[in-house]
Amino acid sequence: MADNAYRILLIEDDAFLMKIYKAKLSHENFEVMMTTTGAAALEAVTQWPPHLILLDLIMPGKNGFEILQELRANANLANTPIIILSNLGQDADIQKAMELGANNYVVKTSSSIQDVIEVIKQHLGLSQTAPTPPTFNAPAADQTAPEPAAGQAATAQAGTEVQSAPADQTAQPAPAPAAQAAPSEAPQAASVPSAAETAPATEAPAAAPAQEAPPATTPPTS
Repeated sequence: MADNAYRILLIEDDAFLMKIYKAKLSHENFEVMMTTTGAAALEAVTQWPPHLILLDLIMPGKNGFEILQELRANANLANTPIIILSNLGQDADIQKAMELGANNYVVKTSSSIQDVIEVIKQHLGLSQTAPTPPTFNAPAADQTAPEPAAGQAATAQAGTEVQSAPADQTAQPAPAPAAQAAPSEAPQAASVPSAAETAPATEAPAAAPAQEAPPATTPPTS
């Protein structure tokens, strides 16, 4: 193996796949180191810095997501391509791996070993084709939001009905009460009683009784 050969670290616990990858990568003039646990991989990168890492997700002990986080926490591996090799092909798994710092994601069941080698060459600049990131559908917001409880849903529905009920009532304003005077009219002045109405009534003095005339006197005769 040439001294300037690219070093690839394979983190895989399947012995059969490890043997196949070892043979194929060596045939492509890559230098390969294999580890079966996350702890062994974290130790290997300090003694044997790789140019590229192939990482399985289903591992004994620490899973691949945890190993990926610890690899990305190593400043010496900040620019080292990490390619996920896994049978987990769900969109959520792909999205999580990419968010944690993976450079690419290859589903084992839908890719051949030659496909994996091509992806490796793309990330190492040994291919005329640029690497293509994986595609996945992020979960929609309305699918992840929790559904309201039955009581809350009934309350929300009742609130909606209460809010929508007055719509036809507010279209026409209610008539003003009849007793309410229009603002533009001036208030009527209270009538002031006249002096004659307010003066107390006085009784007319009683008429003096009529005096009887004295009886007529006859002059005496001589």
